[in-house]
Amino acid sequence: MSKVWVVAHRGASFWEPENSLAALEAAIRLGASHVEVDVRRCRDSLLAFHDPTVDRTTDGRGSLAQLSLEEVKKLYLGVGQRVPTLEEALEAMRGRINPVIEVKEPGTEGEILRLVEELGLLDQALFVSFHHSALLNLKRLNPKASTGIIVRGEILTPVEAARRARAEWILPDHRHTTSQLVSKAKAEGLKVAAWVVNDRAEADRLLKLGVDALASDRPEILTERPLHRPLRAYIGGPIQGLEEDQAYREVLAEVLRKAGFEPVDPWLREQAYYRGVAGKAEAYRLVRRDLLDLEYCELLVAYMPRLSAGLAMEIYHAKLKGKKVYLVSPLEDLSPWLLAHTDQTFKTIEELEAFLGNI
Repeated sequence: MSKVWVVAHRGASFWEPENSLAALEAAIRLGASHVEVDVRRCRDSLLAFHDPTVDRTTDGRGSLAQLSLEEVKKLYLGVGQRVPTLEEALEAMRGRINPVIEVKEPGTEGEILRLVEELGLLDQALFVSFHHSALLNLKRLNPKASTGIIVRGEILTPVEAARRARAEWILPDHRHTTSQLVSKAKAEGLKVAAWVVNDRAEADRLLKLGVDALASDRPEILTERPLHRPLRAYIGGPIQGLEEDQAYREVLAEVLRKAGFEPVDPWLREQAYYRGVAGKAEAYRLVRRDLLDLEYCELLVAYMPRLSAGLAMEIYHAKLKGKKVYLVSPLEDLSPWLLAHTDQTFKTIEELEAFLGNI
């Protein structure tokens, strides 16, 4: 394993928002040797960002290319993270972990290369892309740049495609990484990096084939390092009409800290909206921020003194994402729907505290 690169895909993106500085830091703590970042351009800057739109991973909507850097920096990725520029990401990596840089947009490769050269990271960096022509152009700009073609599916001639691009690496989808492909690549002096592997048994299969690198959202399954942070617990509860009755959140947060969890409480940043300071146009972004926070928590602790459609939505989303849900509610005869979407129910916070103390 020591000779095989462990590449944290978009950082340790199972645990932290993808391509964020937190995901990069988690990759380092989890023992990855490399971190992969995607590169796209907004109107005036190169960013560590995957999609052409901001809808999936932020609280915004629309095309990334139409936003200024100032507008991008206002977007929220979840658990306090913002979109980093490529320069910010590379600066955070320098001297700590090696970069694998995916060129998402042909035409940006020259600017990406110049930044890497200016930061003195050329010898540590690997440039990869589905756009093989962009990699060929990188080689023309600087023959010392290390490059790798990404291939999806079972293309007939991956080795020949790598040669045409003057690349040193082939990055196949792990599902199509075969002994024949690895053997042929090795015979031609090429290296193979399989992506994205989040299962240890599949990783073992690929290691036996002799791959040179594995990309994973969860580098700890390869490095066997302990988790880089405490498990997070999202605190959910009805707010509208109860704006002056949110003291239970501090009590829950303290109970969770004592049990070893890191509490995440959206109320701490939502008060302006619910107290009428922020405009109603913020409603979409508020809901998105809540769901993005919940995405990177392992537990939802829901306090329900009365029925709440918003809280029911959070419970449903949490279970959809495979999170544990603990519900604290004094209500009698909770609906079968709620019971079906919770792992444990408690009448009081004291009951929850006792339960957490025994696990």
